[in-house]
Amino acid sequence: MLARSAPLAVVAALFVSCARSAATVLGAGPPFGSGASSGPVLAQMPSRMLPLATKRIIITGDRSSASPRLAARLAERGARPMIAPTIQFEPCAESGFGPLDEALTRLNDFDVVCLPFADSVRAVHDRSMALLGFNSQMMKNIMSSARIAVIGQDALLVKELLGVPADIMPADQTLAGLASLLESLSLARPGARILVVLPVFVGLAKPPALAAFEQQLEATGASITRVPACIASPTPSASLEIELEMLRTGACDCVVFTSAPEVEGLHNLLSAAGDADAGASGGRAGVSAVEWSALLPKGEDGLPSLSIACHGAEALAAAELWGLSVDAASALGVADELVCSLEEAFASKQAAAGAGSSCDLQATTGPSRAATASEACQHDRLVERAPPAPAAWQPMLGWTFWPSWLLGLCIAYEAQQAHWH
Repeated sequence: MLARSAPLAVVAALFVSCARSAATVLGAGPPFGSGASSGPVLAQMPSRMLPLATKRIIITGDRSSASPRLAARLAERGARPMIAPTIQFEPCAESGFGPLDEALTRLNDFDVVCLPFADSVRAVHDRSMALLGFNSQMMKNIMSSARIAVIGQDALLVKELLGVPADIMPADQTLAGLASLLESLSLARPGARILVVLPVFVGLAKPPALAAFEQQLEATGASITRVPACIASPTPSASLEIELEMLRTGACDCVVFTSAPEVEGLHNLLSAAGDADAGASGGRAGVSAVEWSALLPKGEDGLPSLSIACHGAEALAAAELWGLSVDAASALGVADELVCSLEEAFASKQAAAGAGSSCDLQATTGPSRAATASEACQHDRLVERAPPAPAAWQPMLGWTFWPSWLLGLCIAYEAQQAHWH
């Protein structure tokens, strides 16, 4: 009986394969057995139909951080992202690395090594390699004896550069969350020794969250050793002439902050008005909303036309401290969450603009014409977003039709064979 069923099973498998290929080519749905959702995928959609089509978005983060990944996600949704770092990170002078070099030679003396920034991880890697003659295996052996504490995606950087996994990663991906976790694990306690590798801020105020982090650790009675990782300073405005001009003239739709210092850095760049010394007005802990509103482009309604987005809790807190109205955010620093938040923010603005234009049209031309214009705009949006309707015969090639038909045929055949024998 199995021998008689085997040829039928082979034919059925070939038939299913052909049906899958036909359904995929003809657009009836995703391949059978795949996890793809129904409807057109982003890669197959026309650019004008993508959720963030034509949106010009400036990301103020460093090019070696999470900014490229975020830019890639935005580009997939149709946006035109530009990375314009408002803060530049430079290595310390050779003499400035003395405290870090000395601390790396006695890592076993510390209960925890805190690397709260990506540049902290890079500095530890670069100096360790220089001290050990670029012996990566020796560096890995030394780092394996230390308890490394990081925040969020920096854990991947620790594994990549230092060759060891991070030991301590808070679920609350903030400096405050890291300090609380160290305290709850009794690693920040009286007598504990904690090494903290931090950037040195020049021409910029120390981020409030960082100052609070250091105070929270000191309040536990732990001994804190701070060593410089690099120098953080405002980017010269001459390096970002195109991006700054776009922001001033309203040619940009949104700016995304990925860290707290970037908010002050952008303010310095915009207020410098082309001055090469963008850090001349730095060092302030905050600025009023009136000052910020004077720097942002205005729409026809007199309100700022630039949308503000924040990637991470620290950036969000800094933007709110500086008096900015945040339209989209991801407190956990998740790229997909921020992209979805941006899509909702732009959709809300478009809906509000459409409602406002309908009201204006109704006031000038009467209710009937306003309603007609509103319905026409809504129809255009629906037509633009909706996928093309399948032909009447395409459901017959859908990925659920042929397998079900073949399964029924096989069951009927086996039942008939069993009845004969």
